[in-house]
Amino acid sequence: MERVSNPPLDEQRNKQQNRKIDELRKFYAIIHIIKPNKTEDNKMNALQNKEAKYSMLKDYPDVLSFEQMCRILRICPKTGYKLLQNETINNIKIGKAYRIPKLNMIAYLMNGNQ
Repeated sequence: MERVSNPPLDEQRNKQQNRKIDELRKFYAIIHIIKPNKTEDNKMNALQNKEAKYSMLKDYPDVLSFEQMCRILRICPKTGYKLLQNETINNIKIGKAYRIPKLNMIAYLMNGNQ
């Protein structure tokens, strides 16, 4: 016996399969947005870091004073001294004054407490 296909049922099955495929594509697209490939992520991070170095703190001099550092981080002086004394932020001490190179400040802002 030869199977005779019913065109309306076949079309309905195809539509259902196409819907499932579309749903899966949307799902995988969302996953890709949430968790991109590591190579793409590394390229994006490198580009962001490069742009950040040029645009971040552009209104400040190349070497920051202690007061400028506290103003940028919006912290009190006591917390600022702790960051400098623990060498969380790399700095230079000239006499009694702390000087913080802008690149060290950017590195701290980009990496946080790592």
